[in-house]
Amino acid sequence: MFVLLFLYLISDQGETITTNIHLVRKQVLKIHSCQFAQVCSQPSSIKLAKTIAVNGTAYAVCKHANSVLVALGGNGVNEIDSNFNKRLLAKSYMHNANFVTSTGENMIVLNHPWKVNRLSPDGSSHVSSWSHTDSCSNIGALLAFGNQIIVPSRGSKLLVLYSMDGTKSREISCPELSYDDIAICDAGDNSLAVSTANQVIRMDLATGSVLWRNNEMGKPGGITCYGNAVILVGLPNRVWILDNETGT
Repeated sequence: MFVLLFLYLISDQGETITTNIHLVRKQVLKIHSCQFAQVCSQPSSIKLAKTIAVNGTAYAVCKHANSVLVALGGNGVNEIDSNFNKRLLAKSYMHNANFVTSTGENMIVLNHPWKVNRLSPDGSSHVSSWSHTDSCSNIGALLAFGNQIIVPSRGSKLLVLYSMDGTKSREISCPELSYDDIAICDAGDNSLAVSTANQVIRMDLATGSVLWRNNEMGKPGGITCYGNAVILVGLPNRVWILDNETGT
């Protein structure tokens, strides 16, 4: 497993922009320092800055307020603060934490068997939860998108949109979904980038149409977006960079 889930700005000085890229693989979180010449450019360098051992097998990673959250399956969720101090969140509603994301305020944890849990900002209390139907038992995914939560249903080849209280608002057909691991990210302009078994696609969220697809990478892992400029795809031993407009 090699999953790249998010990238965020840590400094901006003139034309040089430094970001951190977080990748998870098995029992470690790897933080890479990434240099951009400007905000809409491709990175000019990526180097390993820090490796952190986590409390179990890492399934997903996301930014939440000033911390980093790592989903650890049956071991719960690790929270890592800006000083790299680690705290294990192991509540009953985090059992089999398969994926984690953040609305900026609430933690959202996807458990297996599939259940979506919306938690308080510090994860100490349970706000709401609902069951989600997906006949696939592989690693799931979910995305906080505006005031909605998007969760794939791979068996039905659908992206399911829920309100924050768990009310299903819409289903979008996505024939590219498979029973393999999946990752999704916000690609800007009301669109999603979706990583499936052997390709990455960008979809228009309003119409469900595929804007582009790239199947030249083999088996992609997790994905993240840098503004509306580029999409970074985690692969074994490398990071693939795609233009957000063209997919090349």
